[in-house]
Amino acid sequence: MNLLKLKRGSGHIEIIISFVLFVGFVSFLFYMFNPFQNTSDTDYADRVFLKIEEKILTSISSVSLVLNGVDFNTISCFSINDPGLISDLECNSEKEILVKDKNGNIVNADINYESNTINIKVSEIADVDDKSFYTLYCSGELIKIPTTESCTSITSSQYTIGLINDREYWSKKKLDNFNNSYSNNYNELKSSVIPEGNDFSFIIYVFGGDKVYDGNKNPPGRIKVNSRSYPIDILDERANVKKYSNTIIVW
Repeated sequence: MNLLKLKRGSGHIEIIISFVLFVGFVSFLFYMFNPFQNTSDTDYADRVFLKIEEKILTSISSVSLVLNGVDFNTISCFSINDPGLISDLECNSEKEILVKDKNGNIVNADINYESNTINIKVSEIADVDDKSFYTLYCSGELIKIPTTESCTSITSSQYTIGLINDREYWSKKKLDNFNNSYSNNYNELKSSVIPEGNDFSFIIYVFGGDKVYDGNKNPPGRIKVNSRSYPIDILDERANVKKYSNTIIVW
């Protein structure tokens, strides 16, 4: 009788041990794969970064222009009739053209869309050879610095066009607007950036330098915070591109 009870007791113990092992194994699987967790810590920051980037990105097209056999003693401004170049640069009435000389100085320039001509003031660089090289930019981000004098028309044989370069950068103009919206209309802005129930902030530094933008919102104490830093390039209104670091904080 005692032996029978002992066997029954041993059977119960084996069942309990098997159950404990099963629960432990299932718990291990949940810990490893966590099917109820859809995002990792950095996923939230990644999603916010991409949403902001959608709002901030802008495009800019550029090309080099080299003059051949132009007498700079007789002209101070030149004009080229090249509708193909205007089209390839994606210049239109909603964008501005900006031109820089070989040293990166901005020279006056504009487009006459009725005659499909680009007017460019001759650079004031002292070296005559350097007066022949220019870089043309077209983008909705650029300032307008038009010519104010009569320009001499030159033929297609008197200039050479390089390859068109199309790039996307973060727009300083759009970033300024985003920063203003963050400060003055945060609740509406965040609904388009982050899932309901969450908050975010951002801090942008010049790469290796000073802070230039700050979301200026701090998460409450004792709350889980997800953050990540991203390298970005920002385009300003003078076609300058600088490197920055953007830290996204989500809670």
